Amino acid sequence: MIKIVKGVFGYNNGKSVIPKTSKDAPFECDKAIEKRLVSLGVAEYVTNVVEATEALDAAGSTEIIDEPTREELIATFKQLGLKGNPNTMKTETLKDKIAQAAELVEDEDTPSFDEVDGVDS
Repeated sequence: MIKIVKGVFGYNNGKSVIPKTSKDAPFECDKAIEKRLVSLGVAEYVTNVVEATEALDAAGSTEIIDEPTREELIATFKQLGLKGNPNTMKTETLKDKIAQAAELVEDEDTPSFDEVDGVDS
């Protein structure tokens, strides 16, 4: 189980991609994805769910919500630098555009390092 500590992560719950931020509750996903996010410094492992829930309650959150609000979607849309006016888009359109952007980021090839040449692209 991990909690996002920096930035936004597009969590795929099976039907749509939900932006997860440091304000969201800890969640479980594929172990390889958890490991990658922790190694990048985007997330941290949560070992005690009770402590995490108490921390959320102390921050004023009493319930865990999977669906982001429209305002959160608009903020994510802007943070990702997507084109268009999110204020005039339907909520489903915002979700789709964010999901497409998250898929593009996951599909990008990362450069490999060579000891002699440095970075290959």
